[in-house]
Amino acid sequence: IRIRPLPAGTAPAATQAKYAPIPLHRGPAPADRVAVRASGWGKTRDVDAAKGSSVLMQVDLNVVAEPRCAALQGYGP
Repeated sequence: IRIRPLPAGTAPAATQAKYAPIPLHRGPAPADRVAVRASGWGKTRDVDAAKGSSVLMQVDLNVVAEPRCAALQGYGP
């Protein structure tokens, strides 16, 4: 996969039409226990030899608010 940044306001060429930017959340953090979806090409295993996925992956999650997260053993500050 080749990724080339385009100047702001520039439409991709016809050959790049199957690629589009992924909109990022710009607002306040979602409330506790709200369902969200994360996506990316990150590693699927926590080992040095593992490469990032060549397929865009996604996972549905529930938000854990900071106060609740901090109170959970092993997750807090």
